[in-house]
Amino acid sequence: MVRYKRMQNRYNQIFERTMRLWGLYGEEYRNILKDYESLLQQKRDLKISPINKIKESSLREFPIINFLYLVDEGKAEEYLLNLTESQLKDLMADIDLYVDGKLRRDLLARITDYKQQIRLKKNGKSTYAMNPDACGCGKKCSLHKEREYRN
Repeated sequence: MVRYKRMQNRYNQIFERTMRLWGLYGEEYRNILKDYESLLQQKRDLKISPINKIKESSLREFPIINFLYLVDEGKAEEYLLNLTESQLKDLMADIDLYVDGKLRRDLLARITDYKQQIRLKKNGKSTYAMNPDACGCGKKCSLHKEREYRN
């Protein structure tokens, strides 16, 4: 009886953690490739270079995790209830590999960079931006240089 409760408790912990991972990363997983492709196309349309895209061979390695495609929480729970404990562990491991993977980090970094580049191209530079080359040494402005020469 004690062993049964321990096994049931372990299953519940894995179930809850997997549902938590679904809540944290499900929407990101569903949209990350679409966002990347959309921003890449916008960058091409605006003729922003360098394109700096991710290799197609790397994108083909994007993991397919059907569970993360589920939008409804009830359907996600139902999906998990139909899995054995070992299948549930495997699914949790797949999600962990996705979350910790280099491809995900690269995609998120490129999405952030592309958004910034597109925003700068559309809006132009801020009138408050400073040109670091305008100052002689980076810390002193040209007026300070003149004073140095006078001494």
